[in-house]
Amino acid sequence: MRTQRRLVLFLGFTLLFAVPGAAQPARDVVVVGMEAEPPGLDPGQALGLHTLRVTYQIFETLVTTPDDSTDVIPGLAESWQVSPDGLAWTFKLRRGVRFHDGTPLDADAVKFTFDRVIDAGHPHAKSGKWSFVVGYLSSVKSVDVVDPLTVRLNLKYPTASLLALLALPNCAI
Repeated sequence: MRTQRRLVLFLGFTLLFAVPGAAQPARDVVVVGMEAEPPGLDPGQALGLHTLRVTYQIFETLVTTPDDSTDVIPGLAESWQVSPDGLAWTFKLRRGVRFHDGTPLDADAVKFTFDRVIDAGHPHAKSGKWSFVVGYLSSVKSVDVVDPLTVRLNLKYPTASLLALLALPNCAI
């Protein structure tokens, strides 16, 4: 009798503690546990690892590198070409990509993203001593929209590391 009572109590407590774990969170909610809160969610202004960890899950770059390689592969850009002098890089964007609000990705969005990074006077650029703008992508002179799905980066001088830089999370669109 005593053993049966203990068993019932044990099973009751087990059930009591198991029920909250059975509750399913809403399917449109993402819960991320981190050791610190990111100070912002703008990849172009990210200065710390916490921001980049989160923005990496939200944004994409024109090109990317697989986890196990340093090869550069297509991301938001399905292809790219470099001019013979190395001063113009033309990227063809993937069709059908949309932002979270349903707005389609186009060359204007890419231009906006890079203009605020390369132009410290841009109204949406962050300024200051530790700004992402300072020195980053300094080889990019301007960005042109060729057509809705084609964007061209015009460089001040040839830059062999441009694709590697564009694969960094700070260059996310």
